[in-house]
Amino acid sequence: MNFIKKTLLLSLAISLSPIAEAATPSWTPKAGSQLSFISRSNGKPTGTLVFDFTQSGDRIVERRVEHLELSRMLLKAAMDQTLESTWRGQTLESFTSSTIVKSTVKDSNESLKVTRLANGKLSATTQDSSHELDAEAWPLTLTSRSFVSHSPVFDLTKGKIITVNGVSKGFEPITADGVTQNCERVETKATQDKTSTDVVLWYDSIGRLCAMRYPTVMGTVDYIRTSVK
Repeated sequence: MNFIKKTLLLSLAISLSPIAEAATPSWTPKAGSQLSFISRSNGKPTGTLVFDFTQSGDRIVERRVEHLELSRMLLKAAMDQTLESTWRGQTLESFTSSTIVKSTVKDSNESLKVTRLANGKLSATTQDSSHELDAEAWPLTLTSRSFVSHSPVFDLTKGKIITVNGVSKGFEPITADGVTQNCERVETKATQDKTSTDVVLWYDSIGRLCAMRYPTVMGTVDYIRTSVK
């Protein structure tokens, strides 16, 4: 086969091949940004989740409020969780969380406070103990695509390090904000104390969280974004 014919066939093959979409960019929230979600399990509504972002001097304050109710056979559980984190650019300045769980098995009330020390590291304090975190640590809120690849990250109730490994599975159509849109599916494995949890995340074209799915002992919970600004 001569060179010209080979070149034409190669060009044709390239033109007919599907174009692979690159991973979505990382979204940086600004004051006034908001992400609102509803959650469902087994097709039934289970709660709401809202992220609000406000300005405080040269910092952005993220407030995350979730209400979740789950039931399975004779078991019932309700969780109210409020988080607040203060950011200067990509640097976490402080973090607080309050998590109240009421269930047929056990009630709990946990709080976490993370502050930056003079040595630049972060100090995490719960009702029972305190420990230091790396200066670059972020809370695992997952609002932006950048959280999937950032290291280290810590959980939202104890401040313990979690190892997160995410693999992009490309873009697929899902319903978010009441319409169908293509979002990047990222399948992640979050590991803490040798226990792993598989979480599926979807990010829109500018890197904002638009849906997520994670397993619990009372069933899989799906979060669907209902509005964004």
